[in-house]
Amino acid sequence: HTPILQKLLLADANGGRELRGIAAVLRDHVSAATSTAGGAIEPRSVIESVRTIAKTLNIGRQEDAHEFLRAIVEGLDAREVDRATISKSRGKEEDPKAPPNEGSVAKAIFGGQVKSEVTCPACKNVSVTRDAILDLSVGITASSCSSVEDALKAFTSPEKLGKGNEYKCEKCKASVQATKRLLVSHAPNVLAVQLKRFDFTPSGTRVKLSKRVSFPESLSLARFLSSDATSQSHAYYDLFAVLVHEGKSINSGHYF
Repeated sequence: HTPILQKLLLADANGGRELRGIAAVLRDHVSAATSTAGGAIEPRSVIESVRTIAKTLNIGRQEDAHEFLRAIVEGLDAREVDRATISKSRGKEEDPKAPPNEGSVAKAIFGGQVKSEVTCPACKNVSVTRDAILDLSVGITASSCSSVEDALKAFTSPEKLGKGNEYKCEKCKASVQATKRLLVSHAPNVLAVQLKRFDFTPSGTRVKLSKRVSFPESLSLARFLSSDATSQSHAYYDLFAVLVHEGKSINSGHYF
């Protein structure tokens, strides 16, 4: 139900363009949802296509919502779309310096980029790598993380690579306790944030974190951007959807 995606799918439906695979399933679902007055609809077409969306998912088995979302988003790579149309939907001009989306709906709508900077304390060399993202997965294990902004602050804070996790500098070749920092170098048109609500006990068992984490109706990524970020102009977001897991275990529960 992402507005930009809805608009594109329904535009194709009204224009008679043939869609296949996941795009066709979503088009039928969105069409039914937007044409039904009041009440809820049964997403039967989506349920029946679960194995098409992701072969790792099974009907009748409890699955992970984030895995399901990623499968849908990545599955939309099958058709091309005009990036300018998507930017116009947000009321923003297309950024010519933005990472290429290779004709992908998913990358054009949800695609962003994270920049990693690793600084060697010996020679001061800074090693930079950039990774494409379709969402931001942020941890909430720190006691100070009580909001989405706190989690983003922790995600982008400098981290010292301590003993046992030394970094071999590409310039001076020394194994050092370097400093690593992640920053957003390209903000996506639509931002999806996953809170990693799990931690590990001393014995290695994974447990769910049920702590309260607040989220704002409006969010700015401005202070989490790198100095050379390409998308400062649209790093401001209004909340339109939240998915919550209810249950004490990470292996079962309900989503609403």
